Amino acid sequence: VIFSLISNISSSFSHTDSKGRGGLIVGTWYRSIKDRNPTITFSSDGKFEVDFTNSYEADVYGTYTDAHNNITLKDDGGTHACDFVTGGFYNYTISINQITFTLIKDNCEGRVGVIAGTWTKQSPLLIFGR
Repeated sequence: VIFSLISNISSSFSHTDSKGRGGLIVGTWYRSIKDRNPTITFSSDGKFEVDFTNSYEADVYGTYTDAHNNITLKDDGGTHACDFVTGGFYNYTISINQITFTLIKDNCEGRVGVIAGTWTKQSPLLIFGR
């Protein structure tokens, strides 16, 4: 009984779902980089969008896979998308309402400059006041 309870509790804190996509990672995250306040939104269907020009439109969009606290980001389009066949590979940790992406390998300097670092989960109420 105790083992079953511990197993259920630990599975509820898992970072991935059965398709390898994040549960806790889903949502909108923001950070400050110099004079910019980019956001990245991860959806439950394995897609992401990045707005780093504060235009409220996706500057980059693509797909992600998430497994065992490692994420691969592959740009599919956008005005600032990377034109590489391979995506960017990052490790991440989530602590309460923050996520930190640590570079594993990424040939796109622009993506590294935006993604690597600590982000804060955006409250639904902040979406309109950003």
